[in-house]
Amino acid sequence: MLLMAGVVLALYANTLNAPFQWDGEEFVLKNSFVTEKGLIFEPSRASGHKWYAGVTRRYTGYLSFALNYSLHGNSPVGYHVFNITVHVMNSLLVYFMALLLFRSPTLKDTPLAERSDSIAMWAVLIFAAHPVQTEAVTYIFQRHASLVGLFYLGSIVAYLMWRVGGRVWWYALALISAVVSMKTKENAFTLPLMIVLIEYFFFSLPKREGSPDSPVDSLKGKNLLWLVPILLTMLVVPLSLVGLDRPAGEVMAGLGQRAGSYASLEGGGREYLITQVRVVSTYLRLFILPINQNLDYDYLSSEGAGTLSFFAAGCLHLLLWLAAGYMLVKGRRGGRGEFTLIGFGIVWFYLALSVESSVIKIPMVMNEYRMYVPLAGLALGASVLVHEIRWDRIRKVVLVVLVVSLAMLTVSRNDVWRSKVSLWEDIALKSPRNAKAHSKLGNAYDLAGRSADSIKAYRKSIDINPYNPAAYLNMGVTYMNLGRFDSALHYLDMSVRQKPDFVPARYSLGKAYFVLGRYAEAEDHLGHALKLNPYHTDASRLLMRIRGRR
Repeated sequence: MLLMAGVVLALYANTLNAPFQWDGEEFVLKNSFVTEKGLIFEPSRASGHKWYAGVTRRYTGYLSFALNYSLHGNSPVGYHVFNITVHVMNSLLVYFMALLLFRSPTLKDTPLAERSDSIAMWAVLIFAAHPVQTEAVTYIFQRHASLVGLFYLGSIVAYLMWRVGGRVWWYALALISAVVSMKTKENAFTLPLMIVLIEYFFFSLPKREGSPDSPVDSLKGKNLLWLVPILLTMLVVPLSLVGLDRPAGEVMAGLGQRAGSYASLEGGGREYLITQVRVVSTYLRLFILPINQNLDYDYLSSEGAGTLSFFAAGCLHLLLWLAAGYMLVKGRRGGRGEFTLIGFGIVWFYLALSVESSVIKIPMVMNEYRMYVPLAGLALGASVLVHEIRWDRIRKVVLVVLVVSLAMLTVSRNDVWRSKVSLWEDIALKSPRNAKAHSKLGNAYDLAGRSADSIKAYRKSIDINPYNPAAYLNMGVTYMNLGRFDSALHYLDMSVRQKPDFVPARYSLGKAYFVLGRYAEAEDHLGHALKLNPYHTDASRLLMRIRGRR
């Protein structure tokens, strides 16, 4: 255990001073639910807040941010320490999960069980050291991905402890952890299904001729009843999405509408699903060959089902599904524990990824942090696969080289996060046609005092995408900071014209007019900003100063 904790700490030591990246400042440091004392415990007091829906859906994560803020304020060190600690705990949970699976009826009497300690240890080292995990650990705001892993894996470990040891309080802990996971991130929706699969493949032995009845012989009766409360926790996610602060009839109608939309692939669901066929193949490539990692992949969702890339990715998934099915059937009927674990690892990967990589359209089609929980199954399967090498010395060399290589890549990847400039330079280099990446790079240059570089980056962003209110806003703010107000007003006005409800642009334009002494125009734009966001404190203060001059 100490070895695992030491490995994680060594790999992430160079991230402790990394700043809040991308939307971290907005969603954490500028979020009233995080910064206003006590508000997180009474969210209904700010039901009109723009982050209210997100906070109530992912309450656990935002609660942790509020606790972090109360202790560490704006300093990122404490937040990183929390994230790293969660990763250490998750690594330990993967270890215990693997060991407990080997105590199940399916595996405990197999030859593979003799190597359970070694398989579990190397599985967790792959999980802990893999560079794909860096986004969920180093990217402060994406704590949601690692934190849901804590309760997801915690629920499974508690359930396994109950099934192996029989103490009912472990079952209660599994149930509680499942509910908490549902209020941490929506991909926890798959947790109850994962527990059902574990029950079937590891505790429900096929009935053999002449064998006496056993409480683990089949998934029915009493065993099935114990699964019902676990399965009912799945309701937490959809109910959180539609909200419970409405009459029961409206809640049920909202659930039906969402279910019907997903089933009929409305709202871009079909295109998103087609794109995810290729995205998931990229996730698999990153697991095997984690190079060219990127925070903001420039994935084209317009490529249809008739492309060669879609066909190749589809064939890959089909082969893996067939392989998983074959191994699970072979393992269940023939007592081949290695087949069961490898097949289950593949099923774990696809099931854990299914919420974010299916028909539910998400604005960003690909993010590495979505691999956090799915990687646990792949790591276990990979460890079992390498342990099938018969020659002990070769097996050890392969495992050591594998983990050391992953660790070196993780340290290197974490170094990219050391500053906003280094991160966005990396993204812009790997996604040269990504307008947002160049806009964010310009913002990073601006914060670093490199105004000339920032203007070049903003212009590159606008060249790629002329409809670009964020880039126009940033360009305007940069010119305003340089005292070039004619250019500043031009670009800020372009931002507002492209997106009239863009609060930051309204506020910045109001601020520019205020500095120029054009108070009527400033009041107009600041008033618009406050109508769109009544909690915009800077706009409110500036408007009070204008009205105080009368």
